[in-house]
Amino acid sequence: MDPKTEEKPSAAACLVAFANSKSGRLLRGSSALKRIGALCEGRASLVEVSTEALLLDAVRALPAGPNLEVAILGGDGTHMRVMSALHEIRGIEALPLLVSIPFGTVNTTNRRWNKRGSPYEVLAGWLRREPLLLRRQPTLSITLDGARTLIGCTVGTGLVAQFFDAYEAAGGGPAAAARIAIQSFVGSFTSSEFSRTLMKPTECRITVDGVLAAPERFSLVVCSVFKDVGLGIKVTYKAGNAANRVALVTSSLPASKLGPQFWRVLSGRALLDPQGLDCLAEQWSIRFTGAGPLIIDGDRFLVNSASISAGPTWSVLTPF
Repeated sequence: MDPKTEEKPSAAACLVAFANSKSGRLLRGSSALKRIGALCEGRASLVEVSTEALLLDAVRALPAGPNLEVAILGGDGTHMRVMSALHEIRGIEALPLLVSIPFGTVNTTNRRWNKRGSPYEVLAGWLRREPLLLRRQPTLSITLDGARTLIGCTVGTGLVAQFFDAYEAAGGGPAAAARIAIQSFVGSFTSSEFSRTLMKPTECRITVDGVLAAPERFSLVVCSVFKDVGLGIKVTYKAGNAANRVALVTSSLPASKLGPQFWRVLSGRALLDPQGLDCLAEQWSIRFTGAGPLIIDGDRFLVNSASISAGPTWSVLTPF
């Protein structure tokens, strides 16, 4: 999304940095937080938000003024949880300006929001009050089991959930993600055990804008506000093409037919699946047979059902 205007933050702005020390390798250990604390000293309040309780307390303690800027120091899951807490506690009318600082492992959200740069460079530039661009960024609203609502950017199950199982088992990181993608793609031509495990169908029902989809098992379900969900995979290539609609792609194909189409999604082309969905939806929902895994920005949730629609549009300050 193109920037809408240039933002020159006011000198009277209230700066708060939320840091999740459990997020990525760059933030683990006391030395990183000490370095960040030294940068923030006299310029911004640094708050540890590594647990849900700490995060909620930190959001409740934020000032109510209009000049609030909140920097998120962490990865995709941290961004999702901070946005969710801000939305839940402050409401849509009092959302602060966000600044994304890429201290996570993969940083898909940050990569889509910002130009590349080291986390310390981005943080220092914000603290020095360098001119930043104001961009309006869309999100998803995800309601779990009819109760808790989260605000994120990408949600999925099936291949998405099984991919993250393998990713965590491999220790995480971009290199592990690339290896898993390549291994599953190559293995799909021979229907290897690894590819079949990654693309094993998940029993669930999906309803899109009030219409129940035909399949009862899906090997892939992914919805995102980004055309590229990571690793250059442009499976949700329709994202952003219509206001207040979200890009949803599903497939019920087995590994031997889904995996070889990896090249199609790398080039932003539709999957070939006569029963698959590839649409822009106002609202869609998923109901699992029992409890099922739902991955939201890299974090796993075990739910019976979820409802997804367009979320709030956030004002995000980004470097030139």
